[in-house]
Amino acid sequence: MKVLWLTSKDPLVNHSSGGGWFSSLCQSLRALNEYEFYFCFPGKRDEESDNTFIFKSRQKNSSKINKEVVKRFEKLLEVICPDVIHVWGTENTFSFALVKAAKKLGYVNKIVVHIQGFCFACAEQYEYGLPFNVIHGVLPRDLYLGNVRSTKKQFEKRGRYEKELLLNVSHVFGRTTWDYAYCKAINPNLNYHYCGELLRDSFYHKEWAYKKCNPRSVFISSASYPLKGLHYCVLAFAEVVKQYPDAKLLVGGISVVKSVGGFKERIKLSRYGLYIKRLIRKYNLTQNIVFLGPLNEKQICSQYLQSNVYLLSSSLENSSNSLGEAMTLGVPTIASYVGGNPDFIRHGENGYLYPFSDFRLLAFYIIKIFEMKEEAERLSVSSRKSSFERYEKEKILCEIIKVYGELAHK
Repeated sequence: MKVLWLTSKDPLVNHSSGGGWFSSLCQSLRALNEYEFYFCFPGKRDEESDNTFIFKSRQKNSSKINKEVVKRFEKLLEVICPDVIHVWGTENTFSFALVKAAKKLGYVNKIVVHIQGFCFACAEQYEYGLPFNVIHGVLPRDLYLGNVRSTKKQFEKRGRYEKELLLNVSHVFGRTTWDYAYCKAINPNLNYHYCGELLRDSFYHKEWAYKKCNPRSVFISSASYPLKGLHYCVLAFAEVVKQYPDAKLLVGGISVVKSVGGFKERIKLSRYGLYIKRLIRKYNLTQNIVFLGPLNEKQICSQYLQSNVYLLSSSLENSSNSLGEAMTLGVPTIASYVGGNPDFIRHGENGYLYPFSDFRLLAFYIIKIFEMKEEAERLSVSSRKSSFERYEKEKILCEIIKVYGELAHK
């Protein structure tokens, strides 16, 4: 069976920026020896080696359809003649270009789209809770990469193609009540197939324990843009330190406030980043909020285990792998009540949920877990149990294989 994967990056590489679960899934499927895999993704230059096709294109993050890319996909489909086409994500117009080509050549019924998130939904939430001057303000970095308002408009443009993509396919993989509802709202005739995602290997073999963590520490794995909700986390932590002055908020990923060094470094600061810096200074949190920078798989696993609390503060998530990793390790978890998060957390049983903008309630739950101390291991045990059921490797492989078989015979 010939299977074509369309991805945003090389699925065979365990990228330092994340995606180790993706390469793990790919290797597991290839090991079955029942499939001949082909991979296509955008890159800096045109390349072709073995069964891998890299298209030089800015299409990955563009908000416009490149007709030349559609023609190239047509040629690729004619060469491969795939039995199954697995499109990973609707968020970029590269995916829609392939769907257009497949429809023209009669392959559209061979497509299954793996739902990751929705650009149109991100656009609706992107500016939430931000003041007017932050939404519309521009620093030198924003002239090149875009400010909050222009980024929202890019999401809106890509979202229009995203909706059209879903109207032109028949099969999707999803895994939350939220993505099911949104898929059906766009195209009621879609065949929705439940399919979980694997985690990176490290997270199946470690376990959190209170006695080994750093008390009164909260970890956020990523917060580099407004959807991650760092502005509300700062407000929440201003409440937390009133009771626990030594509390730490540790933020992984690209630092939104980085502006040290020479001129070249300072101009990388976005208007949103400047807003966060000013909030931190306003509430005297410079010693409480620490930006860790990008972390590899080993480092992030270690950071989870050292933390007293894991926090997912996004204004929108579908099925956060970071949330899954934290819960599988058993880290006491708090998440905003948005998107697919309620499918993961049973409030008060294996974690806590709070309304995204309610920073005082968020502070209350952070303090609650701090004060549970060893009793937080009750949350930990329940969290691990629910997560191991969700991320069972063999079950996920069977779900994918079943759908591949159905599509191959269409």
